[in-house]
Amino acid sequence: MKGKVLIAEDESALVEMLSEVFEDAGFEVVAFDTADIACAQLDEHIAELSLLFTDVKMPGEKTGLDLVFAARKVRPDLPIVVSSGYFEGTEQQISQVTLLPKPWTLGKLMKACGLDPS
Repeated sequence: MKGKVLIAEDESALVEMLSEVFEDAGFEVVAFDTADIACAQLDEHIAELSLLFTDVKMPGEKTGLDLVFAARKVRPDLPIVVSSGYFEGTEQQISQVTLLPKPWTLGKLMKACGLDPS
């Protein structure tokens, strides 16, 4: 086991695909369909996390960026991938946060998450 990945994403098909990718790479996965729930559960998982993967816009009061800020307060070194259809351009790395514009390919996802595509 390589660690744990927390996924915050409201599209169930995407959660299934992401979970499969991360589990195949040897990670335990916890997934939440809103940032509200993910933020509420963050303390329970934060110490074990190897990666946080979040969408920006989800149902509820909080956004994926709220989740990012909450995680940063406790784990400033935690690798985070923020994926959204609201970003334009190519993936970008900003202080341990990778911005991954949707739509992305499996190869781009794996690269952004630091996974070996082979």
